[in-house]
Amino acid sequence: MKRLTAIALCGVLVASFAGCSGADTTWIAKYGDTKLPAGVYIATMMDVYSEAKYRVPDQKGDLLSQQIDEVNADEWIRNETMNRVKEHIAIDQLFDEMGLSFTEEQQKQIDDSFTYQWGMLQKIYELNGVGETSLKLNLENNAKVNVLFQAIYGKDGTKAVSDEELLDKIEQDYAKTQYILLSKVDNTGTALPEDKLATVKELAESYLARAQAGEKILDLILEEEKRTAENPDDVHSHEDETIHDALVSKENSNFPKEFVEAIFQKELNEPFLVETEEYLFVATRLSVRDEKMLESLRNTALLSLKSEEFQKDLEDRANSLENVTINEGAVNRYTPKKIRLG
Repeated sequence: MKRLTAIALCGVLVASFAGCSGADTTWIAKYGDTKLPAGVYIATMMDVYSEAKYRVPDQKGDLLSQQIDEVNADEWIRNETMNRVKEHIAIDQLFDEMGLSFTEEQQKQIDDSFTYQWGMLQKIYELNGVGETSLKLNLENNAKVNVLFQAIYGKDGTKAVSDEELLDKIEQDYAKTQYILLSKVDNTGTALPEDKLATVKELAESYLARAQAGEKILDLILEEEKRTAENPDDVHSHEDETIHDALVSKENSNFPKEFVEAIFQKELNEPFLVETEEYLFVATRLSVRDEKMLESLRNTALLSLKSEEFQKDLEDRANSLENVTINEGAVNRYTPKKIRLG
């Protein structure tokens, strides 16, 4: 938050938080040699306020007249904001304790993010009393979370998770597949007549039997592509045997639920047939335990395994902060009812 240089400027620059007084409310917390600007608190409250709007029963009604988790929304926003400010401090302290710093690329990402957000929302930030310095501090703090997480649980981290454990998690949550897709509807989405549907089902059963007899699923995929192509000679070859690999997520997949449920029950390289309302899948499950898949899903698996533990540690650190002074004058001055988001 920009420090005011004259009493007259107070009413102009921070009108939504009007009320200049002798108390210094330009900072929210002091720890060590650091004085955290009040703008960090306000910017955090803006985020919490936005989230609160989606947590009340009547999202179109007056936010502050409602309750969240059986607590008045005003009090919930205040409490959550202060909790996050304390986490901000805990993150800063842990980052320094571990001797971490940003790479040039990471710093550029922070700078680019600031340029974008300030360019888009400068008027709203300034309306609420948030200056450039405070926004930068919040963005840097967010970036520190990712750096800390990797420094603790990533490769060579203080609590590094082994590749074997990551692969176990990937195998639990993901399946790789190659499949032939046969449609039960025409190009307009209309169900095929019975005779054509019977032909499609017969074809699917034929592909399944051939795959079970040992034919490669890729060869069958190529055959189906040529069967349905306007010019079969233009169909690509399968020199790259991974060209038709597809990844299926157990929890968040674009595949039909029938297919997802089936593939996670199958053994590796076991051909199977799944019928849904609109499609027939002839498929096989492939292993995800390879270097390419590990690197592709490393961070996703790491977050699944350790994010709750990491968040709990940050909360514990925030709740046990020492030698931190909270500016109650600033807390009392910058309240949810003064937030303006539009």
